[in-house]
Amino acid sequence: MIVLIGSEVWFFPFQVDWHTMAYATTGGRGFGYALMTRINPVYAVAYVVAAIVAIPWWRYLGLIQ
Repeated sequence: MIVLIGSEVWFFPFQVDWHTMAYATTGGRGFGYALMTRINPVYAVAYVVAAIVAIPWWRYLGLIQ
């Protein structure tokens, strides 16, 4: 799960293909690379916080010792 969380975060537009496809199909209306590169670090921090908060739950479930 940590690997999946870590692979979701990106910092450059060419790292994620769905964003390039969405940008091309909408003609750049609604969102752009500048907005996404500003918002993505917030997601990166949220992913790390979520993983840290989930550790007690994973211990309760017996997934980690």
